Amino acid sequence: MAGKKQGDRLKAAHERLKRANRRIDENQKKYQELFDKSIDAIFVTTPELLFTDINKSMATLFGFDQNELLTLNLKNLFKDGRRFSELNKRITKNGSLIDFEAVLKTKSGLEINCVINMAELDVGDGSNFYIYQGIIHDVTARKRAEREMIMAEKIAMTGKIARSIAHEVRNPLTNLNLALEQLSDEIPESDDSTLYVDIIKRNADRIGQLITELLESSKPKSLELLSQPIYPVLDEALKLTKDRLKLREMKLKESFEKDLPDVRVDKAQLKTALLNIFINATEAMKTGVGVLLVEAKRTSDEIVIKISDNGKGIEKKNLTELFDPYFTAKKSGMGLGLTAVRNIINGHNGSIEVDSEIKKGTSFTIQLPIAPIS
Repeated sequence: MAGKKQGDRLKAAHERLKRANRRIDENQKKYQELFDKSIDAIFVTTPELLFTDINKSMATLFGFDQNELLTLNLKNLFKDGRRFSELNKRITKNGSLIDFEAVLKTKSGLEINCVINMAELDVGDGSNFYIYQGIIHDVTARKRAEREMIMAEKIAMTGKIARSIAHEVRNPLTNLNLALEQLSDEIPESDDSTLYVDIIKRNADRIGQLITELLESSKPKSLELLSQPIYPVLDEALKLTKDRLKLREMKLKESFEKDLPDVRVDKAQLKTALLNIFINATEAMKTGVGVLLVEAKRTSDEIVIKISDNGKGIEKKNLTELFDPYFTAKKSGMGLGLTAVRNIINGHNGSIEVDSEIKKGTSFTIQLPIAPIS
């Protein structure tokens, strides 16, 4: 009798163990499914930050095949090695990482703003071996929206200041011109009087011209947007630049992705914006060694145009002011060209960003929405 009871207890224990193992298997499958199907980019690495597992969203975000990513280190995705070193230092010290911001690169070289969260996990086999699990959020769109909001506020403020200046300056300027005409009729004509009247007239006209240009650069552009391919716009703007490049013995490199979808653009206005950037790039480079690189490719819902030069570059402190009216590093420049460029791109519901490094060059990245299919 005792033997039978012991046998029943063993049988019941085996049944409980089998049920527990089934629950473990079910939980593993459930969590694996959550890992695989998550819309967030999730990864697992060794302590050396070598990828050991990544989900489909991670591969999609960075444009890699899943097996390709498993041959890489997290460092390979970072644009800035110093930023990666900071991540490595923090995760090693703290065992976790919360909302770490960094610029990462896709397989095609596209830069994306990301927020990374990571945690150290013990594998639980008693070996003291641990892994890192992390999630990457693409916040590029959010960052761009924030920049565009700031830019829109600056445009609105610039326009308000410009209209105020125009009102305050044009009235006395009109009176000055009227008084000058009256004075010209009344004073005896001589070489000196003609010279001084001419100086006053030219400078008054110049003030009026500056006011007009400030108003034009700060107000939204009226555009006629039509669905059309981007290639002819780029081609026509480049044709107007090629003579400058040839005269200064500079090279032009083009890299246009094939079969790009149409965009809704005002061809004349966008050509003006592109030409302005091309000319600025040419003027920033040295004769005989300058290389202008113009690229066009597609992302999920945009056409990205990247214009790069190997010129003198722009100081980091000046990048935030580059599109502001009257900001210029040129001796003869007025600083309204890039302000107009920004307004044209904004009028196309696009965005423009600049990245630069002293003595290495400057890159302008223009993003334009793809035209909806009618």
